[in-house]
Amino acid sequence: MTYSPWTWPAYLPDNRNKEEKLMTEDTYPEITHEESYKGYTIYIENNADRYRGGYEYTVSDGSDELDSGLVFTVEDGISEAKAFIDSL
Repeated sequence: MTYSPWTWPAYLPDNRNKEEKLMTEDTYPEITHEESYKGYTIYIENNADRYRGGYEYTVSDGSDELDSGLVFTVEDGISEAKAFIDSL
């Protein structure tokens, strides 16, 4: 079975070559983004699963997390979070 950098299981030894490892690291630079929208806070950070990559967004009202999801770009995270807030 062939694995891509986004589906590499954590329990397997990482025998990928240097270029494959760099591709995963460079594809999703380390980012944290926070902004307010209509009284809610949108927070975006790198997905904790470094092999799958992407970003995780959360929407909070200050005390509770109302929504969260995984996206491939920060812009997608912002637009999905804003769409959720607009639907409330």
